[in-house]
Amino acid sequence: MISVRGLRPAIWSGLLILMLALLYPRSTRVQTAGAWETTGTFEVPAVAADGTAFSYTMRGHEGQFGFIDSPFVAGKTDKYMWHFWGNQEDFLYKTLEVTGVNRRGQRVPVLTTTLGGEHNGAVAHTPSMMSLPTPGLWRLEVRVDGNHLGDIVVEVLPAA
Repeated sequence: MISVRGLRPAIWSGLLILMLALLYPRSTRVQTAGAWETTGTFEVPAVAADGTAFSYTMRGHEGQFGFIDSPFVAGKTDKYMWHFWGNQEDFLYKTLEVTGVNRRGQRVPVLTTTLGGEHNGAVAHTPSMMSLPTPGLWRLEVRVDGNHLGDIVVEVLPAA
């Protein structure tokens, strides 16, 4: 049996690094690499008031949640229509909160609102006005009644 005193300094250093890595709170780490790829889009069929069929391009996670895609421009507020699919009881009249996080770890509140009923085949929706302050990639953390549903990564363009 090896005594603790018999362990070499290199082994102690390795154990210390391993212990720190396990104890370091992961929630404070900024996601990197693949987590910073722009979230894809998908199509949602719709019908205009005159009966004409068309589709919306949504940015988000097909069958789960997303918003009608429109470019983000740094510092410019624009309208985005959020949609949620699944069990209506999980969304109807619940609070939607969206927080933006950039690659440097800057966090900004983006949206807090209440979800309404069905729209475009989704079980819940809400119109919103959103903006992000600086160009680059931003991760939108999406929560409904405090439950984290997932993230949408968007590219924010520089102001003209």
